[in-house]
Formats: sequence, C-alpha cells, structure tokens
Amino acid sequence: IINNIKQKLVENTKEFHDEYIKKIENFADKYWDELPSKIESSKKAYEKAKQLYKEEQDYTKSNILKRKMEEASRIYNFYLITSRKYSSKKEYINKCIEDAEAKYDANMTSISERLKKQEFIITDIKVINIHNDPKFYAMYVTDGIKKVYCRSIWAAEFSDKMIPHFRFIITNKK
Repeated sequence: IINNIKQKLVENTKEFHDEYIKKIENFADKYWDELPSKIESSKKAYEKAKQLYKEEQDYTKSNILKRKMEEASRIYNFYLITSRKYSSKKEYINKCIEDAEAKYDANMTSISERLKKQEFIITDIKVINIHNDPKFYAMYVTDGIKKVYCRSIWAAEFSDKMIPHFRFIITNKK
C-alpha cells in the first residue's frame, strides 16, 4: 500500500521534482564557482578572529572571541574540505543531485507512510498546490473525497545534540 501511494505521489509531483533537481543543479554549479572566494574570505575571517583572541586579556571577552574564532575555523574548514573532497565541479554537482534525489525519495516514502493511515482511495490520489523553499515544502493531497495538507519543517538546525532533519506534519482539511 505504501509503495502504491508513493508511486502516485511521485507521478503527481514529477514536474515539481524535475524543477527541484534543476534548482539543486544550478545551486551546486554556482556554489562550486564561488568556493575559492568563500575559502579565501573565511580564511581571512578565521585569521582575524584568531589574532583578536590571542590579543585579548579580559577573560569574559576572551571566551566570546574564542567562540567566534572556533566558528570561523569551522566555516573555513567546511569550505576547504568541500573543495578537496571533490576532484571536479562535475563530481560535486553529481553528488549534490544524488543527495537531493535520495532526500526526495525519503520524503515521498515518509509522506506515503503517513498517508496510509488516512485510508485514501489510492487510485484517485492527486497532489495539488505544491510549493517549496529551502527549508519547507507544502502540498495538498486528495482522493476527491478526503483532503490533507502535508508540510515539512526543518527541525534541529542549530542543535548540538541532533542532526538537522525534515519533520512532516499532515493535517486533515475539509
């Protein structure tokens, strides 16, 4: 049942899917081109933060500056590792697309599992009014009789204890 629901969702969201993947490809292309300047500017920010931390004598300010230096270091290393992890722009773009496809598939599976509980007439499932932004997407799913509003939220983005993830909320609509 879940696979049948997922198949209907995938069929009904093909245009959205293709647009989503194209956006990922365009983002990855631009990101890769900007990576050298991001590395250079984040390196300068890290070096500046490190210098300010070393020069500070006040303990309270020193702790704040240490956190800023550590954050600057994290950002610089993230860009540096990204640039070294992939041998080419094409490899980076392909990896971003692969990850986006896997994420999309997992999202469709998650929604299908939740919709199974709604007892839809599977053959009549349609997706309407789908839209998204980087941290959220929403759509209405109906079988002509029942209608639900499916939306995601990006949870735990700044958590030290959890990995950020999508959480899905499904609400019955009349």
